[in-house]
Order: sequence, then C-alpha cells, then structure tokens
Amino acid sequence: MGVNENVLYRNNGDGTFADITRIAGVDGRDASGRKLWSVAAAWLDYDNDGDLDLWVSNYCEWSPGSDPVCGGLAGSARIYCSPDSYRGQPNLLYRNEGRQTFRDVSVEAGVGTFVGKGMGVAVSDFNNDGYPDVFVAHDNARNQLFRNSTNGRFEEIGIPAGVAFNGDGRHISGMGTDFRDYDGDGRPDIVMTGLRRETFELFRNLGGREFADSSAESGLLRLSQPWSGWSCAFVDFDNDGWRDFFVANGDLEVNGPQPNRVFRNDGRSRFVDVSPEAGPDLQVARLHRGAAFADFDNDGRVDVVVSSLNEPIQLLMNRTARRRWLQLKLRGGHCNRSGLGARVSCRTKSSHQVAWVANSVGYASASDLRLHFGLGEEALATEIEVGWPCGRLQKLKKVAADQILEVVEPGKRNGS
Repeated sequence: MGVNENVLYRNNGDGTFADITRIAGVDGRDASGRKLWSVAAAWLDYDNDGDLDLWVSNYCEWSPGSDPVCGGLAGSARIYCSPDSYRGQPNLLYRNEGRQTFRDVSVEAGVGTFVGKGMGVAVSDFNNDGYPDVFVAHDNARNQLFRNSTNGRFEEIGIPAGVAFNGDGRHISGMGTDFRDYDGDGRPDIVMTGLRRETFELFRNLGGREFADSSAESGLLRLSQPWSGWSCAFVDFDNDGWRDFFVANGDLEVNGPQPNRVFRNDGRSRFVDVSPEAGPDLQVARLHRGAAFADFDNDGRVDVVVSSLNEPIQLLMNRTARRRWLQLKLRGGHCNRSGLGARVSCRTKSSHQVAWVANSVGYASASDLRLHFGLGEEALATEIEVGWPCGRLQKLKKVAADQILEVVEPGKRNGS
C-alpha cells in the first residue's frame, strides 16, 4: 500500500515471492487509471464463495508539488496542511475471480460511491448474519461502517449505527482501528485512535445495527488525551480472559516522539493505564506508527512488534505472569483456507469468549490469524464452537489449555 504503488506478492512456497500485482489487477488505480493513495488493506471473503477478496482504504488526492501553502510563506513557518485542504478518495473492493486475478467491484458492490479519507480498516460480523462487515476510520472526516447485505452489496450505515462521529457529534483524526469484543457480551465492538487532545473513540455494540459511544464510561476518553495514537488492538496480554488495549503512539511532528501505552481491561468494561509497570522498553519515546500482534515465541503470551519513523523495528516480548491460555489456528476446506471470517466461541466453567478471524488490525498493519484465548486458572475449555463462514458449525469438547491447536474444517458445506 502507498502513494505511488500497491504491490501484491505471491508466495511461491519455496522461500521466494513473485510480484503479481498487474496480473492480479490490484495496483490501486480507479476506473480512469488514476493511482489512489492507499493506506490499509484487509483480506475478507465478502461473498462467502471460498475465495479471499481484497478491501483497500484510500486517503487524499495528492501529488508531489501540488501542496497548498499552510502556516505561512516562510520556510520556517510552513506546517503540514490539515486533511481539510485535500479532497478525499473512495475505498476499493476487489473480487477474487480465481486463477490469481481480481476484478474491481467497488461501484457495483456499493463501496466506491462513498468518498472519505480512509486510514485504518477492520473487519468483523457485527450483526452475526454470517457475512463480514467493514469499518473504516477516517482522518478528520466521518467514519464509515459498511454492512454486508448478503447479496453481494454493502450498505453504508455509519450515521444511523452511531459510529460516524464521536459522542459530541464531531469527527476526529481517525488513524487505527480494531473490531473485537472487549466487554464479553459476544458482540464485536469498535475502537479507533486519534491525535493528541482529541480522544480514542470506543463504540460499544448494542446489538442489531446500533452502537453507543463508551469512550467516557470505559475510561478511554480521559486516558487518551495526551497521546497521538496510530496502530492499536484489543489483546488479552495477561491471559485473564479480558481484552486489553495497546496503542502505538507518536505525534505528527518530528519533535513529538511518544511512548506506547497499554490499557488493562479490569473486567468491568473499564480500562486502566498500566504502562508505567509494563517495563522500560515500553517507555521509549519514538514516532511509532504500525503495530502487529502475535505469540512470536509460542509461550502462550501475545507479543507486539512496532514500527517507527526512521527507527529500527521494536519487538516487545510479553513477560507477564503465566496463566492458562489456548490458541486456535483454523484451516478451511470448502471455506477460504485461512478461515477468515469464522466466528469462534470458547467456553470454560467461568467464562465465555467470542472472537472472529481477521488479519487487518490497527493502522496499515496485519497480525497473526491465530485466535488467542486467555483462560485464567482454567485447565480446559469445556466447549469450542467454530462457525465457519461457509455455514458449517463445528464443536469441540473438553479442549486442554496451554496448547496451539489446529482446527480443520470438516466435510462439506451444509446443504451441499
């Protein structure tokens, strides 16, 4: 993804990759041949045909030498122009046609007619109808929530759903986003980061097609004021069964480095800033931007890799106290091989957690597809239920904790 080109590399299976961008037809150009400024992308099977499709968020109309003058004419007085100084761009949706080719279906699918200033993209099934929906965070423009209507078309419902603006009816400088269940009610919620003196917005899923701004009651409104947040995610770092919130921070200006933050979920739908106790490496101030999440050493604790402007990559290893955990790696058969879009519930004697397989997390980042469940002190999951995107329901009983388990889609699609 980028201003000048988008690139798709095919894994050759022998340790090498091949650039198939032009063959696949996903170079990020619109119908007129103009290259859009792409920021983030997400793989999803929007029509549940078993082939992965591609969603791309695009930002502003910009080209070298075309910037307006902002701040003042003197070089020392020049500043970055606000996004308000530029026209926005639409999202792109590429349908997988098979044989390594894609077709731009943005307009016919009801996606390409909506213009914004798209940054982070997150995918989940917020209304539990078996089809993936898409949230796009926008920079100084209203956010978009695209409801998948199951007939190959999307309906943009950001305003009626209550996620287009914050609780004051204003938009913020939306950067990164995540779309997961933080309060344990089995419904995916939406979080998005903003810049310093704005707030990080948290939209709680009320069911149906309605969300409520829970930034204040969750504590994030107050906690986020000093920080310019970019990539982010709901992740259970301490394996207590509740998803915590990580944010990669850094100001826009080069003289504004900031440390990252970890907000712990207290299990009562509120967050507490535990960053000071999270180790000295988390306190390093940089112009952080991207962040990806995975259990890199397979010890049952989720780690974080963070990128920064003009700095080396940071790999932050999780060293919290050990508790029970379970990780599931889904492998589809009739459905897409990665299991993207699958809904998985994990029950123990004391908890019930729900998660969805998705790769696009935060800001211009992608994370491990394995689903991670913190089990606290429970030695096993009494039941695992996998709702495959193709319609098959699979159940596993009495699954032992502290393992990485591959779950393979059984048989054929229901009714076939």
